Amino acid sequence: MKKLIIGLFIVLILFIGYTDFTKGTINHELLHENDSTSSIEAEAKPGDTLISMMERHDILPVNFNIDQLSQDFTQLNQGLPPQKIVAGQYYSLPVVK
Repeated sequence: MKKLIIGLFIVLILFIGYTDFTKGTINHELLHENDSTSSIEAEAKPGDTLISMMERHDILPVNFNIDQLSQDFTQLNQGLPPQKIVAGQYYSLPVVK
């Protein structure tokens, strides 16, 4: 019984390591820590909006101010407004703490 538990534990560790090295734990998103705002870098998909991108990456807060999110997005992306998001491009999305 003890050998079985140890064997299963080793298989679990190997599976976790394999998943971490092949798919990664953050899935091609880079976490950036700025002075007051943290952000992740994510690729826009066809039809994406700021809100849909934040929902897909599970960073949309329950209570949010769309104007503040738009300002943060614009600041993080060198003045680009959220209305100008283009599919296939990478953008920094604000992470509200």
